[in-house]
Amino acid sequence: MRLAQIALLAVVAAAAMGCAGSQRRPQVTGKTGPPLVPLSQVRVEIRAARASNSRVFSIFPTLPGTKRCAIPAIAGLRELMLRGTCRTSVAHPATHGRYREAFVSFREEWGRRHTTWTVIVQQPAEKVVTTQVTGAPAPQYRYGTDRVARNIELTRHVPCPGTRPRVGPARLRRLHAVTAVRCEEDLRIPPGRGKWKVFIRRVAVGDVAGLQSYFEQPSQPTVPSNGICLAYLAVVAPIAFVDGHGQWVVPRTPVDRCLHPLGFPSRTAERQARWRVVSRHRVKVS
Repeated sequence: MRLAQIALLAVVAAAAMGCAGSQRRPQVTGKTGPPLVPLSQVRVEIRAARASNSRVFSIFPTLPGTKRCAIPAIAGLRELMLRGTCRTSVAHPATHGRYREAFVSFREEWGRRHTTWTVIVQQPAEKVVTTQVTGAPAPQYRYGTDRVARNIELTRHVPCPGTRPRVGPARLRRLHAVTAVRCEEDLRIPPGRGKWKVFIRRVAVGDVAGLQSYFEQPSQPTVPSNGICLAYLAVVAPIAFVDGHGQWVVPRTPVDRCLHPLGFPSRTAERQARWRVVSRHRVKVS
């Protein structure tokens, strides 16, 4: 009888252990997370996001990760770089739309502040559909808006170039111009208000490299093929080029043997300079 009771207890204990083991190892069905995305695909998504604003996103890693970086900023008249960290990350959340989307995040941190751009890239065309910005105002944007004020301040003491001594192309090439000054004089006759001279001062708030290249041309000693210089008046408005320290020079206009200007600055160079009127002064003549 005792042996039978011991055998029964052993069977019950074994059954209990079997039930406990099945509870510790439950059967799992279905997906446990989002599918893995190949690194090559992630690289393509980051490249598309960076291309949507290459000026700002060029400092971020080209693969998911974090690195030390220099964030462009400006303080007064000085351009500077803020030391910080830049991080790139990519998420592929489940979406219910027709196309799969990648959320590419660019996060920059400096001091105790940070800015994050989340660029949504739609597959398979690698098309950027929207960009969301959170955090503090980015130093890159403050740099862009302060550039006009910086150039106006840099040129505050630069005289109008009309009557100033001119320098040759060799001297101009040694100047790294960041802005320029141009002054114009015009005659206005408003109805019933007499004659007025109007003096307009303009400052370049864009790229002046194209204009500087035109004035860096050497004058040409060649004469026309027929040996005759035509009598006509062609004038290129003088420009004072200014570097980042406020130093300025007024270059000579390159001319041919007949003292005619060698063409004119291209329309593209003029458009890139983006001239801003900073003052307008009127003097009554009669």
